[in-house]
Amino acid sequence: MKPTAIIAVLLAGALGYFVNHFTLAPKLTVAQETVVRLETEKNALQEQMVSMQGRMLSDAERRRMERERKELASLRGEIAQLRQKVQDQEQSQLLAAEKAKQAAANPESQELEEEEFEPSDYYAATLNVALELGMTLVTGGWQTSPGRRTFMFMTPTMGSSNSGSGYLQFVSKVAELDDSELEAFFLDNMRVSGNETDQAGGFDAEDAASLFEGIKRSPTGKLLGLPTVVTNAGKEAVVSTSFQIPSDTGAMLRKLELGVLPILNEDGQMELTLAATISLPEAEIPAEEP
Repeated sequence: MKPTAIIAVLLAGALGYFVNHFTLAPKLTVAQETVVRLETEKNALQEQMVSMQGRMLSDAERRRMERERKELASLRGEIAQLRQKVQDQEQSQLLAAEKAKQAAANPESQELEEEEFEPSDYYAATLNVALELGMTLVTGGWQTSPGRRTFMFMTPTMGSSNSGSGYLQFVSKVAELDDSELEAFFLDNMRVSGNETDQAGGFDAEDAASLFEGIKRSPTGKLLGLPTVVTNAGKEAVVSTSFQIPSDTGAMLRKLELGVLPILNEDGQMELTLAATISLPEAEIPAEEP
């Protein structure tokens, strides 16, 4: 082959290489950029999936912890109530033993106390307590006659109207008991020396039912129902009514003024503000002749 032909072939090959190189180079660059972009998007999606899984696990963990927290709070409340009952019972037993000892040492002291008793024209209770729905609140403990004391009971429950809206109702009772019976009814620690009190106690549904049944069977105990108070959470309700306490000499007419303001929290517990006043009339209703 002639040198001129060889040079022509080499020039043609070189020209073809440069043409192909400059034609394919932009396409290769675009392909590389696409691969890099897709890889970046894939990594971003993987990070998002990991983050979402972490959040889902965190939400589930938070829900579990919140559920366990509420269960723990409920158990603590039940334990506190049991401890309070045990303490009340122990205190009642200690007080009863101490009073029996004092009475044995000085039998005239009780008679002297009854002789010095002077009734008041009113008896009042002012409370701000935490209370669970269905539990029975007790307050009072006033000495309304020689050797006898008056107590108020209130049980809050949740009701529902025909339209489906909820409301709170407070079923109230009043009881008059001999001092000698207070220990048997776990009310000995509710005594007050004056005509005003801010102390309160509580009974669960079963204990309250037993208490009321025991008072009904008592030969000297008196238990009367009062009007039910109906209101909504966060709304104050006030009622005024009269009731009669039977006695050997007649029936004592008494007037009750009662105000309640219930606040419900997220756990369903109630914070109750209560103000009650029992006033005595100037005269008794004469007893009917047999």
